[in-house]
Order: sequence, then structure tokens, then C-alpha cells
Amino acid sequence: MRVSGAAHWSVVRLDPRHVRVTLIDPGYLDPGEREVEVVLQHLVARGATDILSREKLELRSGRIKLRIPAGTLRIIDVEHQ
Repeated sequence: MRVSGAAHWSVVRLDPRHVRVTLIDPGYLDPGEREVEVVLQHLVARGATDILSREKLELRSGRIKLRIPAGTLRIIDVEHQ
């Protein structure tokens, strides 16, 4: 897994079928809305959910495009095979 765009990020395995991606706006001095793309390189994803907003995220060709609001974070759970 990798993240394209301006974001601090980490990935943690929750169980054999789920990983959690934490994405943080890196703008300490200049917070701003950040466009990022999560690329699932070695996972065949079934779905992705933002755990804070409960929003179901769209998966296209193993990629998730989303925005990180200024000065905050997004936490995404990815279900995979």
C-alpha cells in the first residue's frame, strides 16, 4: 500500500481481512485541504469505509481518492480478500 499526495499516513493490520489507514493533514504551519490517493498494491479490496463519518468510499482499480480536511485526519478501514 502507498499514498500519493501530501499526507502523513500509516497502515495497521486489524485482522486477516482488514487494514486501517490513518491519513493526517501535514500542514502544521499551513493547514489546508489535501487531495490524496490510496493505492492498494498487494490487496484485492472489497470495500472501504471512513470510520469517523461512516462514509463508504469508492474503489476504482485498487485506488481510493479522497480529501483530508484542513488540520484534521481521516481513518479508513479497508476490507480485502
